[in-house]
Amino acid sequence: MSCRPMRSIVCLMILSMLCALMTGCSKQETAPYAVGDKLTFGHYEQDCDPDDGPEPIEWTVAAVDGSRVLLISEKILDARPYHDDLAPQKTAWDACTLRQWLNGEFLASAFSAEEQASIPEVDVDNAGREKSIGDVGAYMVTQGSPNTRDRVFLPSYQEMIRYMTVRNPEDRAGTCTPYATARFGTNYDVGWWLRGPVSDEDYAMMPFVFMAGQYSMSEGVSTGWKRVNKRCGLRPALWLETNAKKQTAPTVDMPAQAPEDASIPADTAVGDLVRFGHFEQDNVDFDGAEPIEWLVLERDGDRALLMSRYLLHSMPYFDGTGPVQWETCDARAWLNGDFFHTAFNDEERARIEETEVDNSSVQEAENFPGMDAPPTRDRVFLLSCAQIVKYGMGEIEPLYTARSRAIQQSTSVERWTRSSQGNAFTISVMSMVGFELSRGPADHNAYLQPALWVKLGE
Repeated sequence: MSCRPMRSIVCLMILSMLCALMTGCSKQETAPYAVGDKLTFGHYEQDCDPDDGPEPIEWTVAAVDGSRVLLISEKILDARPYHDDLAPQKTAWDACTLRQWLNGEFLASAFSAEEQASIPEVDVDNAGREKSIGDVGAYMVTQGSPNTRDRVFLPSYQEMIRYMTVRNPEDRAGTCTPYATARFGTNYDVGWWLRGPVSDEDYAMMPFVFMAGQYSMSEGVSTGWKRVNKRCGLRPALWLETNAKKQTAPTVDMPAQAPEDASIPADTAVGDLVRFGHFEQDNVDFDGAEPIEWLVLERDGDRALLMSRYLLHSMPYFDGTGPVQWETCDARAWLNGDFFHTAFNDEERARIEETEVDNSSVQEAENFPGMDAPPTRDRVFLLSCAQIVKYGMGEIEPLYTARSRAIQQSTSVERWTRSSQGNAFTISVMSMVGFELSRGPADHNAYLQPALWVKLGE
C-alpha cells in the first residue's frame, strides 16, 4: 500500500490548521468602548430599599487594551474597613480582608455567572513610591507589597492619578450611594480607599481619597490602632473582557485623553483637552514626537489659554549666577526658542499669539513678598503662582513624561513658575500637591509646564 495518499492528507490537514491559525491571528478584537464611556454592568444594592432588588452598577471606562476595558465604579458603592484585624503588624493589599471580600462575596453577589466569566484575573502591580502627602506637605516614603492576581481590586494611588486626574480635585472625589452613606456609620473617613502603597512607618497607614478629591493617609486613631479598621468608601475596579455592543450611549464630562485628530475648534470650552503640536515624550526617539495634550484654562473671544497637561521638560531656571527674573531666565529663552520652533509647524506657530505677560507682583505668598518685574512679550511662558491658584491647577498633581522624568533624574516633582521671590535670588516652584516653595534658579532642576494663547477655529 502506498503512503503517498496518506502524506497528502496529512499535508492538507497541516495547511488547513495553519490557515485557521493565520485567520485567527489576523482578527484583532477591539472593545466597543472608548475611554470616558459610561456603562452598566452587574447589580448591587444602592438605594437602601432591598425590596426593589439591587440596582445596576454604573462604571466609567478608564482604559482600553484590545478587547478589554478597565472599569472604575462611578459611585462609592459601599463602606468597609480595609482590614478587620487590629494586630500591630502592617497590612498591605495582598493580605487585607477587603481584597478577600471584593474577590469573594462582592464578586459572587454583584455579578451573574455569565458576567463573572467576562471578568478576567489580572496581574495587579503593588509597587511603592515616594510621595509628598496632601495637606501636611510631608515627604513620605511608601513601600510596596507583593503583586497579586485579582479579578476585582481598588485603584492604587498611581492609577488614581493616571486615570482620574481632571481639572478639579472634586471631579475624582465620587459620590456615595444612599446605601454606602448608611454603611459609613459613625466611625469613618469621608472618602474612598486606594489599595496602596502602604506608608513606611511604625504603624500601618493606608491611602484614601477625601470626598474633596485630595489624597491623604489614614493613620491610627490611637496608639496601637490602625485606621485600616475604620470604614471608608469603595470604588471597585476590574478589567472587563467584552465583544458585546454598548449597553448605554457614552456620556463624557471630561475626556481622559484628547482626540486623536488634532484640532482646536471654535466651540472649545474651558476644561477641554486638545492636541496641538508635537514633542518627544515617551523617550523612544525612533517613533517620532508625540502629540502634545493641552488643557483649556480660559477663553477670550476667538482665542484660548492652554497649559500642557504633562510636564514636558526639566532644566534649571537660570544657568548662571546672581539675581534673575523671568525676563532674563534660560527657561524663557528655551520655551520661546528651541521648544517653540521644534514643537510646532509653521501653521501652528502662526496660531500662537505673542502676548504681553504681566510679571508685576506675581508672587503673593505671605512668607515671601512679591517682587515686581518688567512685563515681557512671549509666545510661550510659564504660569505665575497667582495664575496657578486662579485656575485651580495647584491641587492637581501634574504628570511627567518618560522623557522629562529621564532628564530630571530625581524623585522630586516640582514645576517652575515665572514668579520671583524677594531679591530674585530664588524662584517659586509649585510642588506636586500645590505647595509653593523657593528654589535657587541655577542649582535645581524642575519641570516645565508650558502655557500659551492660541487662536481657535479654522
